[in-house]
Amino acid sequence: TDALTFVEGTGGALKNRMAVVGEKVFVMGSKKLFVIQNGTVIHTIPFESALSGIAKAYDENLWVSCTNPASINKVNPLDYTVESHALDVSIGAGWGVAPLRKMILFISVMQALICIDIFSLKIRRKKLLISKIM
Repeated sequence: TDALTFVEGTGGALKNRMAVVGEKVFVMGSKKLFVIQNGTVIHTIPFESALSGIAKAYDENLWVSCTNPASINKVNPLDYTVESHALDVSIGAGWGVAPLRKMILFISVMQALICIDIFSLKIRRKKLLISKIM
């Protein structure tokens, strides 16, 4: 249809980027992620700090950035589990993400730097600055 319909329960949704996985739409709120399916909020995923971005990875997982304190969060779109990793650089709007082999995440942020986060069960994260362009 050509009509817009308000989805009940989405008050406070941010007018930023959204992600679609299967038949679910993931919409950022201030400190939560709304999960919408068939025009209804079916779940909300809470976060400790304000959301600043969302991206879908090739493996259908979502990456959600938060500010203050800064973190990058891997969200499973099937069971809604969140794996959170603290960052020492703030990621705001306009970031990009490129997951590689399920364990390495390349993050490009507006300060013209690229970070690599290496995730594993025993080493929560190891961050390397690989490039800074002045």
